[in-house]
Amino acid sequence: MAQSKLSEAVTFNTTVTGDFVINGYGGVKQGFAYIGKEDLLFGLNTGTAGWWENGYFFVHGLNTHGVGPSEKFTGDLQIFDNIEAGDHTGLFEFWYSQQIGKFSFLVGQHDMNTEFLGSKYSAILMNSSFGIMPTLSLNMPISIFPLAAPGFILKYEADNNIIYRAAIYDGNPGNFDDNRYNLNVRLNKLEGFFYIGEIQYNQQDGYREVGNYKIGSYYHSGLFPDYTDSLNTIKGNYGFYILADRALFAKSLHAGRGLCVFAQLGVTDPQRSMVNRYYGGGFRYHGILPERYKDQLGLGLAYISLSKNYLKSSSEALSFETAMECTYIFHFGSGYTIQPSLQYLVNPGAVTNTENCLAGILRFSISL
Repeated sequence: MAQSKLSEAVTFNTTVTGDFVINGYGGVKQGFAYIGKEDLLFGLNTGTAGWWENGYFFVHGLNTHGVGPSEKFTGDLQIFDNIEAGDHTGLFEFWYSQQIGKFSFLVGQHDMNTEFLGSKYSAILMNSSFGIMPTLSLNMPISIFPLAAPGFILKYEADNNIIYRAAIYDGNPGNFDDNRYNLNVRLNKLEGFFYIGEIQYNQQDGYREVGNYKIGSYYHSGLFPDYTDSLNTIKGNYGFYILADRALFAKSLHAGRGLCVFAQLGVTDPQRSMVNRYYGGGFRYHGILPERYKDQLGLGLAYISLSKNYLKSSSEALSFETAMECTYIFHFGSGYTIQPSLQYLVNPGAVTNTENCLAGILRFSISL
């Protein structure tokens, strides 16, 4: 009986993702590449196992491979393929969470982007900016794919459809040169800590969620370049963000079908940040074809603005970079998808003498 409970409490999932990438025009150079990712996910529910209620252990193993297409072909800052990570194998996440009434906490090595800055309807898109805002990822070291860092997250779900989140993470996950398998857990005060807080409001229409809205701020206590004085560094960096997801004219909201829109805004301090503003937005249509209700169409635009102080420090820098993406996910059976994506990148790398480029991705995914 005990063995039966334990087997029911354990979940194990494997996902294989592969991208055939081509840069057909502009950028650094034209070319073709293949990159891939394999995820091994292990979960253990302590309540189902008969131990204690509302506890959960999670382990996430990760393998990535292939030459980065942004580095080799397009040269864009925003990273147009969100699984680009190089050739690495390691333990991405390992953490424990516990719910106590309306409160819950999580402790361990954790991908911050799974809890914070998440947009429900932009997740379909492949450009990295639609997943994690460049005002964070391009300005400071943070705990995101492909290197997670130790953290502690506290969450409170209020009765009025509001969720409060707050967290502290190690301020530098390191790099694969000194943390090859992502097992080198270390806390260093000199590298600083990353603090983040977020408030989420879920808009309901009866029993259905028709929108959710998030506002948050963050602070990193490490040292950062002073773009007004190249010989100086500044302690600390900070920023703010707003996210909005809204379902419109939904055919069946409980199934997630219909037209849904999203908007993103990020702002940070221009004195110590290369990217000081980000604007993103677009839509997702779920079930646009009558006989293919699981398929999804996505369209998005991501714009970054480089700070005036940074532009003064670099003679070749341009003031912005823009990515436009159109994608469609075909679902086949349970756990099989094929997804083409077409992206047009304006000012890739935000540098002079690099032409706008047109790049494509054909992604397949298998989940078991």
